Amino acid sequence: MSMIVNSGIPAQYTTSPDRPFDPIGIRDQYVKLQDVPNKTLTDEEVKQMATNPPVNGGADAAKRLATMNADANQADTKQNEEQKIYNMSVKEIGYKVSDTTHDILDDLLHFDKSDGMRGFLEIFIKGDRMIYVGIIIMMFTIAGLLIRSV
Repeated sequence: MSMIVNSGIPAQYTTSPDRPFDPIGIRDQYVKLQDVPNKTLTDEEVKQMATNPPVNGGADAAKRLATMNADANQADTKQNEEQKIYNMSVKEIGYKVSDTTHDILDDLLHFDKSDGMRGFLEIFIKGDRMIYVGIIIMMFTIAGLLIRSV
């Protein structure tokens, strides 16, 4: 206990038998939820928040939650747009075709016969593999035509 007294940390920022919780964390939670950064909480308010934390987060909680959801949806949409094949370079498509081929071969090695035909087809159409399987088929078709014509 002497370390805390000698360290210069104010008593309200330390735990004690009277307050066995983290008062700094509760004050930070209050500031985040209530959006009032300049209000100083009394010890009684801190004790009340420790025993009964606010459920709704204040008057603007729904508005802030909607804003956060909209921002997350916008970031997710942007990430999905960047992953579409028409937004990729040829180099990125080549890497994806290579990765997809490796993943398909790996899944074929671990294929269980009890999954049946549906499980076998699932290996080739899982996620965005169908696009890259089509690219692989087109590459083999063009290679076959070139070999046949020679």
